[in-house]
Amino acid sequence: MQGDAASPCEHPVPFSSDAMRWFLDRPIGTKLILAFVLVSTCSAAAGVKAWLTLRSMAAADRVLYANMTVPLAQIGFAAKQF
Repeated sequence: MQGDAASPCEHPVPFSSDAMRWFLDRPIGTKLILAFVLVSTCSAAAGVKAWLTLRSMAAADRVLYANMTVPLAQIGFAAKQF
């Protein structure tokens, strides 16, 4: 029964693999920097995706204006002549 309890020096993680142990053994400063880099990378990826989508929407808006809004003036002119 003595060997069943975890010693107070061990991390209380039930699924501690070698990768998890590597992370848990890092100093808190390293963990914070890793978390900051991860969040920054995700934010940068979301920003790039949003920028590309915005460019695509601007191009579609120009096509929509040329094909739908400009002909409205011509329809108005035709209605006036009728």
